[in-house]
Amino acid sequence: MKEVSLALGGGGARGLAHLKVLEFFDREGIRVSKISGSSIGAVVGALYASGLSALEIQEKLHQYLILKNDRKRNIFKKLPNVLSWFSMLNMDLREPGIIKADSFLKKFMSDLESKRFEDLKVPLTIITTNYWTGEEVAFDSGPLMPALLASSAIPGMFPAVEHQGMVLVDGSLSNYVPFSHWLEDESVTVAVDVASDRTQVDPHLPKIREAAEGMFDIVFDRMIQKQMETATPDIYFRPGIKGVSILDFDKIDSIYQQTEHALPELRRLCREKGLEL
Repeated sequence: MKEVSLALGGGGARGLAHLKVLEFFDREGIRVSKISGSSIGAVVGALYASGLSALEIQEKLHQYLILKNDRKRNIFKKLPNVLSWFSMLNMDLREPGIIKADSFLKKFMSDLESKRFEDLKVPLTIITTNYWTGEEVAFDSGPLMPALLASSAIPGMFPAVEHQGMVLVDGSLSNYVPFSHWLEDESVTVAVDVASDRTQVDPHLPKIREAAEGMFDIVFDRMIQKQMETATPDIYFRPGIKGVSILDFDKIDSIYQQTEHALPELRRLCREKGLEL
C-alpha cells in the first residue's frame, strides 16, 4: 500500500476540518508517513504524529467545546475545560497579543507523552515565519511547544515567540499549505487547504473583525495560487468551508458537516493516485 506525506494548512477554527480528513485516512487504512503543518495544521499534525487517532483527538477536543447534541450533564462536566478558553484573553493592551495561547495549548496537550519532535511516532515538520525577515523557518527536532506556539502566533492576535534567537510568528504567512517539503518523496503528497470559500451573501460593508479576517483570507488565497503555479502536490484537497471565521471554534458541527460532504471528492482523488480504498 502506498503511503501519504501530508501537508496541513492554517486557517484557525477551519483547521478542525483536518480531523475529518485524518479520520477518513484512519478509516480507509491509509498510512500517513510524514506530516508538515502550519498554524492550526501544526497543532493537529502534532497530536496525530504523537500516536493519537483522529477519533481520539476529536474526543479530546470535544471536552473543550459545547456541541449541539450535548446533554446538560455533559455540559456541566465540560464546564471547567470550556471556561479555560477565557484564560486565553489578555486585556492588557500593552502586551504584544490580545490572546495568550501558551497556557491553553499547554493544558490541552499536557497529557501527551511527546514533548519533543524526537518522541513522535510520525515525523513532523512545523512551519513558522521569521517576523523580521518574513522567511520560512521549519522545525523538525527539539522541543515541540515553542514551535507549536510560534506556528500559531497570528500577528496582532497571538504574541510572537522568541526561539533559537529569532522572533517567530504564524507559519501560514510564509508557507500556507507546506506541501513543498514533500515534493521529492516517493509517497503520495496530499495537501489539505482549509481556506474559506468567500462568497458574497449580501452587499454589506464588513465590520472591523470581518474585514481583518477577510484580509487574511485574501492573502492566503493568493499565496496558495502562487504555490500551485510553481509546483503541485499529488492531491490537493480543499473542502470549501463557508461561514466560519478563524476564531469560530463554536461552529465545530458545521465544520465537520461541510468537510464530510466534501470527502467523496477526496476519495476520488485518492483512487486516481492509486491509494487502495
